[in-house]
Amino acid sequence: MNEPVYRTILLFDIEGSGLRDDVEKRVVRRTLYEVVHAALSSAGAERTRYRTEDRGDGVFLLVDPSVSKPRLLHALLHSLPEDLADRNRVASPGARVRLRTVLHGGEVTLDEHGALGRDLDAAFRLLDGAELRAVLAG
Repeated sequence: MNEPVYRTILLFDIEGSGLRDDVEKRVVRRTLYEVVHAALSSAGAERTRYRTEDRGDGVFLLVDPSVSKPRLLHALLHSLPEDLADRNRVASPGARVRLRTVLHGGEVTLDEHGALGRDLDAAFRLLDGAELRAVLAG
């Protein structure tokens, strides 16, 4: 069995994905990946320093602990929202993206099927929580 490793856990979920047609879903998914990768790049995280797992209407990333948490947090609070706002300003209504995002950290076990662990479960509970949904709806 693999030993647990510490990772920064990032979760992103696209608001209203189920209401979009397949063309719109492809566009917003591409936007999601572009803004997430750009934010991580601005935080100094090369793609070899994080693992990405697609969730259809979202994505989760496990980031190596060598990536600076202050820089990562700055990118998530400033670079990503600014990039997303710029894109949304010129996008059609069906291509505009709003995200729920969770930043967490903890032990995960990696295997041939992906990642697992209580800390990852906790992060997903936060992402799906009523409080976070209410903030985005408000």
